[in-house]
Parts: sequence; C-alpha cells; structure tokens
Amino acid sequence: MINKLKIGFWAVIVIAVVASSCKKDNEEDFLVDAGCWRLVKSESKENFTGGGTWMVDTLKACEADDCLQFKSDGGSSLDEGATKCFSTDPQTSNVGTWKLSEDFKTLTVIDGQDTIPFTVTELTKSRLVLSLNLVIAESRQTFEAK
Repeated sequence: MINKLKIGFWAVIVIAVVASSCKKDNEEDFLVDAGCWRLVKSESKENFTGGGTWMVDTLKACEADDCLQFKSDGGSSLDEGATKCFSTDPQTSNVGTWKLSEDFKTLTVIDGQDTIPFTVTELTKSRLVLSLNLVIAESRQTFEAK
C-alpha cells in the first residue's frame, strides 16, 4: 500500500513538473522578441453613419521603413529607418511606455500625458494589428515583425 502511495505521489510530482515546463507562447513576449515592427498597412473609416468603409491610407516611404520597438522594461522606441520624413527628426526616439492587458486584448500606450488604449485585433510572432475607435473615426494599423 505504501509503495502505491509513493508511486502516486511521484506521478503527481512528475506531471506537475512536466506541465509547468511546457510554457505556452506569451503574446507579450511576441511584442518584445520581434525586435522591430514595421507598419505595413494603415486604414481608417468614419463613424458618423454607424458603418463606413475601410479606406487604405497611403504610407509614405519615410513611414514604411520606420522600426517600432517594444522593450522588455515597458519602454518603446522608434527608429526612423533609412528615409526620414523630416531631416531634423532624430534617428531614434523614445515614444513612451506600453502595457499589454492580461487578456492580451488591449495595448495601452502612454506618450507624455496621452494614454491611448489600442484594441489588439491580432498578435502573433510576425503580425500585430491594432485598432483605435474614436468618436468620429476608427483606425487600424497592421505591423509586421522584421
């Protein structure tokens, strides 16, 4: 009887250790591990009529090569890439802090006094889609890890 109890005890321990070592992918890790997120698509639609059609915004070359980075300490930075929109812009700048909600559905960005709660539509190792619903319009940005 004691041997059965010992075997049962060790079986539970082994199962617990194995289960805890099988870490699921953490979406927050995706943000940091990607290193560089590039904006590949920007869309918007008006909200006056309660519907609206998504319109694709044309990205300038100086925007398409920018690199947004989420840092593990909660900070974020933007590298202007090879082409700057304004020559006086710094090559790299801090763009505030970020926090991903526990359910991975909201990415809150704090830039100075502005707090912007983006809805996370998609988050994988290679793709990030954020949307922001304002009173008069809605925007959606698609980023890809580079």
